Amino acid sequence: MGFSNVALRGSRYWWRKKMTVAGVRLTLALPIGAMSFTDARVIALRLGSAAETLRMGYGERSTGVSPDQLKKVFSDALRWQLKRILEDQIASSTPAVDHASLNSRYAEAWTFLSKRGVDAKWTLDDLDRLTANGWNLSDAKAVADTVFDLQGGSPVSGEQIGTYVENFGIAPTAANLDKMRRTICAAKAVACRKATANLSLDEDLPAEWIDDALADDTPFAWETTSVPPPQPSKPQPTSPVEQVAVQPVPAKAKQRLVDAADACIAVHERQRAWDAVTIQQVRTAVRLFDYACGGDVFIEDILIIGGAGGVGSAAIQIARARTDLIVIATASRAETRDWVRDLGAHHVIDHSRPMAPQIAALELGAPAFVFSTTHTDRHLADIAELIAPQGRFALIDDPASLDIVAFKRKAVSVHWELMFTRSLFDTPDIGEQGRLLDAVAELVDEGRIRTTATETLSPINAANLIEAHRRIESTTTRGKIVLEGWDSPQA
Repeated sequence: MGFSNVALRGSRYWWRKKMTVAGVRLTLALPIGAMSFTDARVIALRLGSAAETLRMGYGERSTGVSPDQLKKVFSDALRWQLKRILEDQIASSTPAVDHASLNSRYAEAWTFLSKRGVDAKWTLDDLDRLTANGWNLSDAKAVADTVFDLQGGSPVSGEQIGTYVENFGIAPTAANLDKMRRTICAAKAVACRKATANLSLDEDLPAEWIDDALADDTPFAWETTSVPPPQPSKPQPTSPVEQVAVQPVPAKAKQRLVDAADACIAVHERQRAWDAVTIQQVRTAVRLFDYACGGDVFIEDILIIGGAGGVGSAAIQIARARTDLIVIATASRAETRDWVRDLGAHHVIDHSRPMAPQIAALELGAPAFVFSTTHTDRHLADIAELIAPQGRFALIDDPASLDIVAFKRKAVSVHWELMFTRSLFDTPDIGEQGRLLDAVAELVDEGRIRTTATETLSPINAANLIEAHRRIESTTTRGKIVLEGWDSPQA
């Protein structure tokens, strides 16, 4: 469960601990009190020891994804994709040979993404591999273009992943999400080959999965419907949370660990996934842990406003990679909602509507952390209403004015971040900047953080600079816009 962490907040020390309840990773926090650091450390060590004893006595449910769960993902994704391809082929007047060629190209592209990952870069080595395997250069380049096209959007929908997480009981860890994306890509590759009656079994894929999937006639866990183009005057909520949020919901107290655990246990009880003895053991372990911590242990979460922007896109990934906070991000369009879910946000709310009722509808309690990346002055009253007492509020933008008197009643601390402060003033901790960059570099090397660049404008000139600023000021972009390459010098 990790080593106990003691932090000073105001005049009191707090203790944080990570714990898994029914497969859900939670971050717990409780006040130790006003005392010396040595005394606080001793209490923290005792609490940590008690928690570890409970963990060893009752065990924790694994957060890994099982082969049976992946098989369900594969089966549903294969059947759905095959149905879609066959329907397109039947409705099309395109010659069968052209369909076969298109399916073959897509099958190769999906296979690449399943083996290398949805963010993998296509290289000349991959082109050489195809030509060595008998592809002509033109078709091999078409496969490369298909990979780029798929990666330009969302190769695997965040909504599809979320559906499988919920329906198949898969813990949404970074490793599990990657395995599901790869499995879905593999299923799509097989569907393309099956559609042309030229099925080629993948050595990395159990052959019986394909036969079982094709024989499976259960309703799809993942299904999409045709949606007309969005009408600005009539916004259509797309998630249960957003649908509930249309009607204001009374604010609720921050959710206690015991209440959250009981909700998880109730789900397993209804599904008959646990027997009575296991349920009693889990419930006893949670209550003993809560008692050892002094009672009223709460779950912490963070709200990231502007989650689809360049900074927000990075913040979501860092929060998932370096903490066990429940990450709530804001996004106002279907495209950006899918984007932030795919980056790892647990929940998405719409910042174009009042946010406090939407936060209340999640029933997670008031966020302990709020990070605003843009339009802070516009959202300030909403933030003051939704943030937890003694919460921490961070911002990076430059509002014309910022009246934080509304935070006084809740004793909210304000943290204004500027990346150049250390270098501008040569602060004593200037070396921390390098350590932070090294830490992010490690996450990138480990594949736990991916690029937030979504658009590239070239060359670098006045026209493209103006266009880049126009797009950013439109507040409809996602991720970062990159300018590259210089105009050729005039002769």
